[in-house]
Amino acid sequence: MGKLVVLKLTGDLESGFHLAIEMGEDGQQPNLKLDSTLPSNPELASDLKKHWNGTYRDLGHADRINRIKRPEVIYDGHLSRQIEACKASAREIEKQLNQWLRSQSFQKVREEWRSFVREHEDVRVLVQTTDRLTEKLPWHSWDLLKRDYDKAEVALAYSEY
Repeated sequence: MGKLVVLKLTGDLESGFHLAIEMGEDGQQPNLKLDSTLPSNPELASDLKKHWNGTYRDLGHADRINRIKRPEVIYDGHLSRQIEACKASAREIEKQLNQWLRSQSFQKVREEWRSFVREHEDVRVLVQTTDRLTEKLPWHSWDLLKRDYDKAEVALAYSEY
């Protein structure tokens, strides 16, 4: 049986978050409860909006137009540039997310995590937030999970149910 970590985020990227973190054995009451904060990150919010509303949507938009009009195909690498721009934007958001999650106020959570969850152990991570923008963050790209917890599974959960 693996571990379960629940991150309950209250707030938004513009003003910062209060966090209530619960860690325990999956299917049982949490063994550990922590309170923490994450600072505001308006730059991440702005870049995330640009990524989802700009580069990513433009990629699909070009394809939809081509399906409707069926223009003469002239390869100029335009789609390749759009795909690369989308990937670059995603890498930038991933970088900013990881910098944010390494903030000083979140260090205690990282330390407690490492003492509670062993590397390569099964761990489910539930992220609870009411902020729609925060739901769009690439939580699966969190460096703590990618580097040390290869059996980690991240999911979004409703704050109220």
